[in-house]
Amino acid sequence: MLRFTIIIFCILFFSIKNVHSKDSLYFFGGLGISNYNIGNSDIDEVNNKLTGLGFATSSTSFQTDNLSYEYGIGTGLLALMNLELSYLSLGQLTSDSSTTSPSESLKAKVNIQGLNFDLVKNFGPFGISGGLIKIDDKVSISSSLGNIDLPIDDYFLPKIGISVMLKRYRIEANRAYLTQNSSLNYFMISYVFDVF
Repeated sequence: MLRFTIIIFCILFFSIKNVHSKDSLYFFGGLGISNYNIGNSDIDEVNNKLTGLGFATSSTSFQTDNLSYEYGIGTGLLALMNLELSYLSLGQLTSDSSTTSPSESLKAKVNIQGLNFDLVKNFGPFGISGGLIKIDDKVSISSSLGNIDLPIDDYFLPKIGISVMLKRYRIEANRAYLTQNSSLNYFMISYVFDVF
């Protein structure tokens, strides 16, 4: 229900003629794949937190669900620049930890999804973008000795990207930064529908 409310709010906001430039309101939606790059220092941080709880050793790995999707609305602000608001899901990151003394198998899942804000600068059919993904990371690893948080930034994930428009299709490659040491790359193909 919250997603629906946000999209309706965005439609109403962007339909005010003084906010956007003439003939530039559009909807878009796309599918893609994600590739997570989890840094060794972030894996070590999880292991160190678990041994800090009292486990003798800890070994952690990450698995990913790589399906991504996005849908949203955009408008032109200035010459060749667009503002886009969307809901973006970049798949799921699963942490698997095995510990000894006591021996436990621990798992935590993080959905990398949320409200996305982008500024897009176009150069003909090509574009570059920068933005933020707002996520709510309240995920922790639970064990018999206590809980630890996963090292993913809690509020905003910065992202950058490049794109090319081919008729109504936009092909884009982006990078979002989960932490200072971990990132994810995602490739997406979107369909763009002009409203007016």
